[in-house]
Amino acid sequence: MLKNALIRLLANKSIDKITVYELCAEAQINRTTFYKYYGNPRQLLDDIIQDIALDFEQALLADLSERSGTHKALEYLAADRVKIRTVLESVEEQELLNKIFAIPALQKTLEAFLSKPLTEAEKEYTKLFFYQGGYAIIRRWLDKGCPETPVQMAAPLAYVER
Repeated sequence: MLKNALIRLLANKSIDKITVYELCAEAQINRTTFYKYYGNPRQLLDDIIQDIALDFEQALLADLSERSGTHKALEYLAADRVKIRTVLESVEEQELLNKIFAIPALQKTLEAFLSKPLTEAEKEYTKLFFYQGGYAIIRRWLDKGCPETPVQMAAPLAYVER
């Protein structure tokens, strides 16, 4: 209830402007219940981000185990795009990128790219492309309302992954 209430409030206000009082009113719980689990709304947002990262990782692991590209991870993002877009707009981009790309499955994929013979400059550009490029593509796709299917979006990545 708290997480859903925070997502609804974030659609109209920044995290810094949301009070515990209004969050509890939106969730229809008392403040004692809120403070049992969280110290402030920012901690709740961090918990939501952690949930998203874990769910995204599970979808990626399913893709990797089936060698099906990344369409399941994209399906997860598309299915919950309103929540994910709200969270994307509520946190600093670099903070979110750091959390997302700390996901072990993504680290493993990046390490596979970096294990090839590359100069230090090429490794740096590869990391930048992997982090910023992947994020920018997904962000644009979500912002446009996911007009392409996850399978269509994953097709070019399957070529790159080989």
